[in-house]
Amino acid sequence: MIRFVSRILHAGLTSRSAILVGSCIVSQSLWATPPSAVDDSRTMASDSRLTINVLANDFDSDGDAIRLVSVGSPDNGSTTANADGSVRYIPNSGFIGSDTFTYVIEDDAEPATRSTATVTVTVVDSSVTPLADGDNDRKVAQAFESACGSLNSQTDDEISAGGSLLLARCEGLSQLGINNPELVAEALNKIAPEETSSQMRNSASSSRSQNSAVSQRQKLLQNGATGFSLNGVAWNGAASGGAAGEESSPWSRVGVFANIQREGGEYDKTGLESGYDYSGVVLTLGADYALRRDLFVGGAFGWTHTGVDYANQGGELDTDIYTFLGYASYFVGDFSFDVQMGYGATRFDSKRRIAYTDPTGDVDVTAVGDTSGDQFLFNTRAEWQWSRNALTLSPYVRLVYLNSNIDGYGENGAGGLNMTLSEQRIDQLTLAAGVQGTYAISRDWGVLIPSFQLSALSEIHSDRDAVTGRFSYDPDPNNRFDLQADSEESLFYQAGVGTTAVLPHGLSVFLEYQQIFGYEHLTAYQVQTGVRYEL
Repeated sequence: MIRFVSRILHAGLTSRSAILVGSCIVSQSLWATPPSAVDDSRTMASDSRLTINVLANDFDSDGDAIRLVSVGSPDNGSTTANADGSVRYIPNSGFIGSDTFTYVIEDDAEPATRSTATVTVTVVDSSVTPLADGDNDRKVAQAFESACGSLNSQTDDEISAGGSLLLARCEGLSQLGINNPELVAEALNKIAPEETSSQMRNSASSSRSQNSAVSQRQKLLQNGATGFSLNGVAWNGAASGGAAGEESSPWSRVGVFANIQREGGEYDKTGLESGYDYSGVVLTLGADYALRRDLFVGGAFGWTHTGVDYANQGGELDTDIYTFLGYASYFVGDFSFDVQMGYGATRFDSKRRIAYTDPTGDVDVTAVGDTSGDQFLFNTRAEWQWSRNALTLSPYVRLVYLNSNIDGYGENGAGGLNMTLSEQRIDQLTLAAGVQGTYAISRDWGVLIPSFQLSALSEIHSDRDAVTGRFSYDPDPNNRFDLQADSEESLFYQAGVGTTAVLPHGLSVFLEYQQIFGYEHLTAYQVQTGVRYEL
């Protein structure tokens, strides 16, 4: 642009002599060039949202600052211009294909100049559900994608802080499905809370341990042991024939016992449950009273602590169970009948580590949860004892009923991947049949009493509810998944060996080992050792 301006240099001159000077002012805009808006293209997952920094590759050759002025509307989605100059694109629900929109930028020149560019977005089907391994992971993947869809349908003002964290995980996993689909299955397995199933297994295992401890005491009563016993070994007098004998003092009818056990095992990873190692300690204290020579009643208190370490540094679970048991034993000749009934209070503290990598970076969070529950126990046993010389064999049958409940709870600490999990319940009936045997061997230094036990067990009835869960920050409270556990075992075995050495001066030492065989995916053992001294 060229503009001419006339100026009078000497006002006193006549018009004839006046000098007219023309000055030329040339505007800067004569050489100004508009900013360069460069077209963009992106690939994104369906039912997700994409934020594009459209200014990243735009420039102004004059060095002027540029800014986003407006964004056009695409045919198959919606756009929003953000305050930082980026653009958010959300495709219509279920849309797959190519979509475009335009945007306008301008510089800060006087007057400003503008340019327009086109953004092409390719929306692909990146559903992660088909990439999941196992039924549980697929159900979690379906709930995850549904939660992502619900969040994507909300405006920024409607999305909660937790929802934003979950949405970030949605975008990361969707991009992982596009770039590295072979890694999605592992990520989904980390997200799925399959570790929850180990809580009920720990609860059921503890009840068997407490039943076993009290059964040891009842076996001693059949053999005529009263007074104090430690880990199934009597500390003082024994009568014969399954009776306590006639005593002058009422306190002679009272017996107390203590049992200490160490146990551990391993559960292999399956298509439904996480693998883990566990170890625990079981303490049982009790007392009983002889109503008659052939009838005893008693009570026991038990504490079980179990620590679980999930495979591949997947977290841990600490379980404390407090059990109260009442029991009775009745003897008729070589036959004995035992019954136990009790209640247990449980406490669980869990840490579930979720670690994987997606295109947004490393994800490494720990979901922390705690809950409680209770259980009802019933155990009955019938046994027949056969003896010849130093050998004693005792075949038996046993029926064990367990009703266990674990309260629902919510996790925290895992950002958008926190879960809310429902209560758990199981009704289980186990039948066992087996034989126990001992043999007394006299030596110069004392008596050696090796023993063995062999039993076959069947979980003849098991009614276990699936665990129902949801993503805590999912805006749809009805979007849930359920987790199935491995089926119960129709037949497995338990074997045990041990020995007791009765030494001079009332000293005895013993060692016992038991192990479960034939239980698919589970290896479990129990060790007992101790010393007794007769006063």
